[in-house]
This record gives sequence, C-alpha cells and structure tokens, in this order.
Amino acid sequence: MNTGMGLGVTSVDMSLARLKDALNRAVTRGLVTVNVASEVHIPLKARKAERKTKAVVQPWNASEVGALSL
Repeated sequence: MNTGMGLGVTSVDMSLARLKDALNRAVTRGLVTVNVASEVHIPLKARKAERKTKAVVQPWNASEVGALSL
C-alpha cells in the first residue's frame, strides 16, 4: 500500500507548535494538568535531511513571464 510522501519537517513543526500552544492554554484553564507535548522535539537529523533534499526553486525567465501574460 502506497501511503504517500508523508509530511515535511516544516509541516510537522508548525502542527506541533499549534498543539503545544493549545495544550498550554488547556493547562492554564485547568482542563489538563500537564502539557505532554512540551517535551516533543523534531530530531536535528530530520531537519538536516530535509534541507539536503529540498529542491531549489528557480525564478522564471523572461520568456516564461512573457508566455504567462498572453
């Protein structure tokens, strides 16, 4: 079964940040006693691996811009 390409480190990092924020608010309001996500961190190895494989986006050249404006 092909499950797709998965999420990138940036997407996971942003989602984790939102989760941590939500749980911090829940702790403040007394809904939970501890933020269990506060100790979750994305490994540095994963961050470095994503940076190495990330494609460099090239800007459009003049002919591509011209073709777009037709």
